[in-house]
Amino acid sequence: MEVRSLEDECALLLDGGDLSPNLFASCCFHLVGFEEDEWIVNDTRTSSQFPSELIIKSSQHNCKQQLLRLIRRSMGTVFWEVHESITHVVVADGSDGKLRNDVSNFCRYHPNNPEAVSPHWIVASLKAQYLEQPHLFPTLKANALKKENDKDQKKAVPALSRKSDLHLATENNLFHDAVFHFVNSSKHNSTDMITFDAKKVEELVINHGGYILSDQVMAVLQKEREILNNSLTSKHKLDIVCYIVSVNGEFAQDAIIKENELLSTIHETQLCDIVCVNPIWVEACNISNRLLENPQNFPELFQPQWPMFKLPSGVKMKVSVSGFQNFERIGLRELLTAIGATYTDNMGNSNTHLICKEAKGPKYHKAIEWGLHVVTADFLYHIVQYGYRRGGKGCEKNFSLPFSPRRVKPIVNNHNKKDNIKNEAFICSAKDTNDAFVG
Repeated sequence: MEVRSLEDECALLLDGGDLSPNLFASCCFHLVGFEEDEWIVNDTRTSSQFPSELIIKSSQHNCKQQLLRLIRRSMGTVFWEVHESITHVVVADGSDGKLRNDVSNFCRYHPNNPEAVSPHWIVASLKAQYLEQPHLFPTLKANALKKENDKDQKKAVPALSRKSDLHLATENNLFHDAVFHFVNSSKHNSTDMITFDAKKVEELVINHGGYILSDQVMAVLQKEREILNNSLTSKHKLDIVCYIVSVNGEFAQDAIIKENELLSTIHETQLCDIVCVNPIWVEACNISNRLLENPQNFPELFQPQWPMFKLPSGVKMKVSVSGFQNFERIGLRELLTAIGATYTDNMGNSNTHLICKEAKGPKYHKAIEWGLHVVTADFLYHIVQYGYRRGGKGCEKNFSLPFSPRRVKPIVNNHNKKDNIKNEAFICSAKDTNDAFVG
């Protein structure tokens, strides 16, 4: 069997690999141990004159560029400096023990507890089209490449804690140790409101290891609670969450819990936490292959809201976003798609709106130059709740970001009017381009 180098594996994925466009959407990377680029620029020797250590540096440089391209193609974010949102630290193969130890300490004390991984984790995840377990791809010493696990082996998904009688054959264990109850009400729902495919949402949960609330599941939960309490001096909740998924229609949490005997028992006995979510939360977890454990941090995106209006027939809205990361960015994209808008990762002058977190960045300044509607996320939440009037008269301006265009100074002095006019014409002509900017 042919063994390919990391550089060759990356090249194959870039040239013809079937890359998952959203695989790294929830991931924020920081790369360490890769050689800087300056030595390449200043070195005038031919390849035959390179000593072995420079050949290694050249390979690391190429791998770094390839990895960056793979990450960005799959919606990942790369931080060049230390940042609180980092989820993965990619350590170059062959890094010395001191660097690997420093990375380990960094991950241990970082508030986000990022994973330290080998670059092979990125390649393996892209091949598998799901995020591989980071511990299978630890940072490596020189010539200590770890063999990949057999991907043909079926993954056994653990059931709720020790409940072997509830094992399911699933695609992965994204929703393991979680119980779901679905609410699909047609009350007050109309054709001008968003509707989700209830069957599709339920299948997505089951296929990813979730358990549907039932008498059998409740019996197992109560048994687990009994075992837990026998080992402790006080009563404790199970480390399991019951998610109520409001698929369609009006939603009233207290009434739903009261009307359902199983939910009432969970609530009254404090068996486990109950969290209310919507189908966008389910899809966002699926896309990122990670569980968003606190959807209440983004209630407008991931918790039940009613009503939820679609765009009126004939209204065309092409939207890009800037400044949002991870689950929040995915949630905005899914909500925009649900209301009937067109979401674009890159922004061009054919876009109608830009949703910005802050009044800064290349997308923001270009949107101002092109005359696009530059609004906050509250604009989207508002039109979902109250509807979007045809033409949106007066709506966008209530959610516009402060106007702060960049000042572009002429390259030449003011006394040279001819050159000034030429320079200004060049700046104005940028309005007619289709350049794309990634936020």
